[in-house]
Amino acid sequence: MSKFTRSGGASSVDLSRVAIQKSPSLLDERLGVYRNKIAQNEIDVMLKQHQAFVEQRISGVRAHFKLCELSNLDLSGAVLASADFTGAKLHNTLLRGADLRMTNFYAADLAEADLMHADLTAADMRGAILRGAVMISCNLTSADFRNGTLALARNGELVSVQSSSEADLSKAVIMRATLSKARLSDSFVMQTDLRDADLRGSILVKANLSDSNLTGCDLTSCDLTEANLEGANLEGAIMTGAILRHANLKGANLIGAILDGVDLTLANMEDVKTIEQLAGMEESLADMLTSHAKWIETNGAQGKQLDLSGKDLTGVDLSRMTLSAGIFRGAVLRNANLSRSALLMADLSSADLRGANIRNANLRGARLIRSMLVGADMTGVLASPINIQGHDWQTNMERARLGKAVLVGADLTGANLTGADLRQAQIRNVSIKGADLTDANLTNADLRGVDFAKCKLTNAKGLPDLDDLEGDD
Repeated sequence: MSKFTRSGGASSVDLSRVAIQKSPSLLDERLGVYRNKIAQNEIDVMLKQHQAFVEQRISGVRAHFKLCELSNLDLSGAVLASADFTGAKLHNTLLRGADLRMTNFYAADLAEADLMHADLTAADMRGAILRGAVMISCNLTSADFRNGTLALARNGELVSVQSSSEADLSKAVIMRATLSKARLSDSFVMQTDLRDADLRGSILVKANLSDSNLTGCDLTSCDLTEANLEGANLEGAIMTGAILRHANLKGANLIGAILDGVDLTLANMEDVKTIEQLAGMEESLADMLTSHAKWIETNGAQGKQLDLSGKDLTGVDLSRMTLSAGIFRGAVLRNANLSRSALLMADLSSADLRGANIRNANLRGARLIRSMLVGADMTGVLASPINIQGHDWQTNMERARLGKAVLVGADLTGANLTGADLRQAQIRNVSIKGADLTDANLTNADLRGVDFAKCKLTNAKGLPDLDDLEGDD
């Protein structure tokens, strides 16, 4: 987005500054500075002026909130692109769905603010405090979270009024946010919830991500040089091509993480939870399968439930097996043969099933949350709900990666596909009635012969006109 400029030759009066000057000042004891308190009615006037500024109308005035007190105000849905919030205090401020593109939050205090669904593309967040903020589904593409120190002139000298210059995102909730190409070097992101966030190409050099939840994150090509990931949960994260030179991964969970092209030789891998080879198991796979079959036959009275979580099962042949209720969480099943197997109520969450043969398998009631199924052959799979003791258990494929997967003739009736990636998938003649496709991406998928009746399609991408889906070629 290009920088906004005011139209018209003459300068209009900045009424927002006038309003601020009339407002009472409050002493911020933490910084030792006075803040201008702005009331909600004054904000409403300034918002109208700023929207006119964004739309390049002659009556427009850019909003300036430097060192202002804006805590607990409601700015939901406000158009504040390119506004200046340098050093402002916005504790518990509502900014849901706000347009904050290229906005200046340098050294601002946004602790516990609600920024859900806000657009912060290319925003200046250097030195900002976002501790405990809610940033679910935010757009933070190219945002700058590097160091930033707030200094004020006192007795002719610049004096720092911050205890720390690091951007602080500790304990923030940033689930499903887009942070691609964001700059987070040296930032403090400890104990932060970043589940399913898009961090592709982000710079996280020396960032503190200790004890953070990065489950399902896309960290493709991220620079995590010297980053602190101690105790972080990276289950099911995509880390293809990430740079982890001298990164601290002590005690981190890498089960189910995609690490293609990642060099871990210089990283601290002490106590890391990672994939286990079959050769290292105490019991042979054949014995485990026999014991599981006995467990199924006797309703759990004998034998033992199959648990292959975090195991490397690349290329294994499990075709026509009884694997119902088996646990494969985070397992590597690349190019495995699961054709015609019974996987009812099985847990395949965060499993790597790329290129697997799952043709005609029974997946009713199974969990495939965040599973990597790119290029898998799922022709004719049965994934409709299963009724157990009066309760319908749906097949859960939430946020599964099904790009280029083959699902021709599959039964996905009532399946949960929220946030699933189905780009370029072959979904021809699939039964999908009543499925939940909220936030799913079906761009360039083959959808011929598909009836989306009674499906949930909120924010689904790539859906053509329903008239174009007629026919079952």
